[in-house]
Amino acid sequence: MQKIELDGLKALLKIVVWIAVIVGGILLAGSAYDAVDDAGYIPHSGNAQVKYPRHGWEVGEYVTCAATSGSSEPILNCEDEFLEGGTVREMSVSFWGKVGAKPTVYKCQRSEESITCRLVGTQPSTPSN
Repeated sequence: MQKIELDGLKALLKIVVWIAVIVGGILLAGSAYDAVDDAGYIPHSGNAQVKYPRHGWEVGEYVTCAATSGSSEPILNCEDEFLEGGTVREMSVSFWGKVGAKPTVYKCQRSEESITCRLVGTQPSTPSN
């Protein structure tokens, strides 16, 4: 009788250990994803309200911008003087890294149809402004 109870406890312990390993793995994977995303290695694409620089923005040109989360879509401010008015356009933007409530600085490159922004300090070396 004691052997049967001991075998049952061993089986139960194995199940509990496996559940702990699985839950721990899921939590670890979620934390790793957040760390990689915070570092700017995961893209997030969608439309954003883009405030163009006053000097214009040529295709292929890199511009330093600040992004914040808006009420419905991100706001990308690429104006030379961040507090001044400028032309605002809705465009497709790929952000490498999270856009949050606090302004985040990105180095952005314009293409014909979209803009790609990387967190400052995480992109490959590129020509400066």
